[in-house]
Amino acid sequence: EHERNVRITVYNLLSVATTWGAPLLGGLASRNAARFTVQFEVINALQIVAVPLLVFGAPETSFERWFSFSMAQTPVSSVSWTSRYPKPLGKPSVENVKAYLRTMKPFSFSVDPDLATLLQGPRAFVAPTTLLLVVVTFMPYCAVWGLTESLSLLFSPMPWMLNESAIGSLMAAPFVFAVVTVCGVGFYRKRPADHTPYDTVSILAAGTALAAAGILAFGLETYGVMSASGASGPADTFTMDGVGARLSFPLLSFLLGLLAAGVAVLDGAVRPVIWRSTQFTSSNMGVCLRNVADMHAGVACWRNLLAGVFVMVLPNTVVVWAGLKAIIVGLGVTQILVGAGMCGAWWFYDDYVRGLDGRVMGLVDLSMVRRAGSFFDTD
Repeated sequence: EHERNVRITVYNLLSVATTWGAPLLGGLASRNAARFTVQFEVINALQIVAVPLLVFGAPETSFERWFSFSMAQTPVSSVSWTSRYPKPLGKPSVENVKAYLRTMKPFSFSVDPDLATLLQGPRAFVAPTTLLLVVVTFMPYCAVWGLTESLSLLFSPMPWMLNESAIGSLMAAPFVFAVVTVCGVGFYRKRPADHTPYDTVSILAAGTALAAAGILAFGLETYGVMSASGASGPADTFTMDGVGARLSFPLLSFLLGLLAAGVAVLDGAVRPVIWRSTQFTSSNMGVCLRNVADMHAGVACWRNLLAGVFVMVLPNTVVVWAGLKAIIVGLGVTQILVGAGMCGAWWFYDDYVRGLDGRVMGLVDLSMVRRAGSFFDTD
């Protein structure tokens, strides 16, 4: 895992940059266009290149790992230790491309199927560590997707009348904060030799504080400006120089950036916590890596499923400004309570949770631990 830290950080950085940078590019593309659908045409053009790269590149990411039955070759002379220059690739040809396509495997690995291996993935989805990570991270993750999905619904009508480019510019702070946070989390993971419960609690506390602050401040700031229109009269709400001029959109972008940074910080605790659990319960490196992949996939699937439901529900809730305040306060306060509870769970019951992971995933068999009779009892 420590050898893949740089590659994982680069992947997370690219994923975050494309996620939050796409609205910025979409708003820029729609600024001088006569229609707002031009950004979807740009995205589809990028997918024409991305999908073939995914199809042809993903199966080739597997490689042979060292196992106990593999024999290491002993060098016979000092020449064996000298470094060798890499073989030149040469110019690509049609024959080389055909040979590559013939030898390309549509899967990463193949093993003999058995019931224990087939149940490995479903068990990883319901492992205690997987479910606890989902509980502590899904609310900020759902909130950032739900609020960004509702920006057009909130600020495109009167009195703001924001166009596509202005709404896209609100993603500037989330883009910057998320990229900086992912880089910082990757650097932080390189420093300690081993991930400890102190590191877990610190990351969860920092991520919860950022996410809760972003959620509460964004919702209460917007609701406070809109509720202030009642004192000056209902007509003030629908004038361009009225209540609409009192809302600072750079401030809203900054608050969304805090929420995005909190999500990135909480996401930085997922893989170290899973790795710590699998180290405790797995019998060898192959089982450990497979459990890491299955549990991480479980966290991603559960969060994406909940985020999809939240994105469909939240726009119907924020149509009324009182509904925006209620959902924001509920999310912020609940995240604070859940974050505090999860910090306590990992601080006091870390070993117990890891033991439950092993039992749920069938990696720890406690039936063999029985009291045997002593030799001296048969005197």
